[in-house]
Amino acid sequence: MSIPGGDKETYAFLGCGSDSILIKESLLKTLELESRPVSITVIAVTGTSAIPRQSTRINVKAMDESENIYIGNALSIPRIFLGIAENSIAKEAEKQTLLCGISFKESKAKEVALLIGCDLSGRPLARRSTKRESRPAL
Repeated sequence: MSIPGGDKETYAFLGCGSDSILIKESLLKTLELESRPVSITVIAVTGTSAIPRQSTRINVKAMDESENIYIGNALSIPRIFLGIAENSIAKEAEKQTLLCGISFKESKAKEVALLIGCDLSGRPLARRSTKRESRPAL
């Protein structure tokens, strides 16, 4: 992640299909990111409630610096309930035709601190549909 004070390495899941982008509160504080208060409306069987959160803007770049993603609205949450992959991301990527041969630098981070629209969190390299041309979720 590129921030005013320099770069910070973190572990993130990237996807397309969800409109929610979540950032762990501790990462928001560690990076001293500017944020603004927002309210999230949660509708459940037992009723509706408003939950206070913080919203921030961040710029995420690939570890090899080949790509950049600007995020204008990331919501802070106390914890992102995802474990990191047990296997090497590079080894998992070799199972996907579109990802074979691509070099992946492994992150040393031990937990996920940023979740970018990943609606298949349990299978981050799985295909989203039966269409052959569809891209894998990362």
